[in-house]
Amino acid sequence: CAVDGNRALLCEIQALITPAGYGIPARRIVGFDPNRVHLLIAILARRASCRLGDQDVFVNTVGGLKLTDPGMDLALCLALASATWDQALPKRLVALGEVSLSGDIRPIPRLDLRLKEAKRLGYTQALIPKPSTTLPKITGLEIIVVPTLADAVKHAGLRPIHRATG
Repeated sequence: CAVDGNRALLCEIQALITPAGYGIPARRIVGFDPNRVHLLIAILARRASCRLGDQDVFVNTVGGLKLTDPGMDLALCLALASATWDQALPKRLVALGEVSLSGDIRPIPRLDLRLKEAKRLGYTQALIPKPSTTLPKITGLEIIVVPTLADAVKHAGLRPIHRATG
């Protein structure tokens, strides 16, 4: 859920991971800053055992949106992990938070606005960073505080699959 001014906008992030067919893996990114995506790929490898160094990575935002909000980091990381391990995320899960280099999930501005919009659109679970103020309470929305990227991967129901090499 990105915020633009006073408006919250829920966005679908798509990721596709395939084995690299050539020596250097391809990175095709639409809707995000490519440098930010590369950084998040490195954080996923180091902090969540999601290795993408030998994989082609394709990232897309549905509808051609251009997203610059760092509050989308966690959602993008979960989309990449989901695609890497070929495991679906829960249908009614929203993920909000900025991911630091250490793998910590940082608070983001307008968390309450984002959560209200997620609830309005039918989401039932939210993975969020520890809020800098009191934890928002929204009836019908299960809020799960995740301090780290590894915790978020676990709470999203994703399990690392280690591929055999050779």
